[in-house]
Amino acid sequence: MNYSKELIPLFLVSHVHHAGRQAAEHFTILLDSLTLSGVDVRLISADAHQG
Repeated sequence: MNYSKELIPLFLVSHVHHAGRQAAEHFTILLDSLTLSGVDVRLISADAHQG
């Protein structure tokens, strides 16, 4: 049997998941820095949900 067709999607899924985790960490760090700067994060997230 040829397993390459099954390994490629697994590789892609793990890669996308890893990239998503990194992006989430960067976003959290960004939000933390904005909060430290005195920006109200709740207003930003509320605007994002409405838009």
